[in-house]
Amino acid sequence: MRGKFEHLFKDGKPEEPPADDASDDSALLGDCASIRRAKPLTCLRVMLPGREEFLPYSHMGLNCIYEPHSRIAFEFSDLHYHKRLVIEGRNLEDLVLAISEHRTAWVRPAVRDTAADGQFIILKAEVVPVEQKR
Repeated sequence: MRGKFEHLFKDGKPEEPPADDASDDSALLGDCASIRRAKPLTCLRVMLPGREEFLPYSHMGLNCIYEPHSRIAFEFSDLHYHKRLVIEGRNLEDLVLAISEHRTAWVRPAVRDTAADGQFIILKAEVVPVEQKR
């Protein structure tokens, strides 16, 4: 196999990346969120019971509601929709910063509250339509 990706293959088979490869730059915040450290993402995946929402970061507004340690809300809109992402939980500081910087890959509420005091957890997440003013 020849070409610009030749270095990724050995004897025609893909090579496994080394264990200490820094290409996987994601970090989990418990079972409730994944944060990307190196580069911004294009979309936030919100996993809800029975459905999923994909919210483009390019549609995220500048206004954020942040009630320390308990609730955050971001608005996403374009010409066809206006939605609000509301997340309730505990110790949400890292998450609000990561979403603001477009570095959160996905979020989902915990199945049950098993987090100790001082630990991050999402207890509730919802995407609700916002009525647009005309």
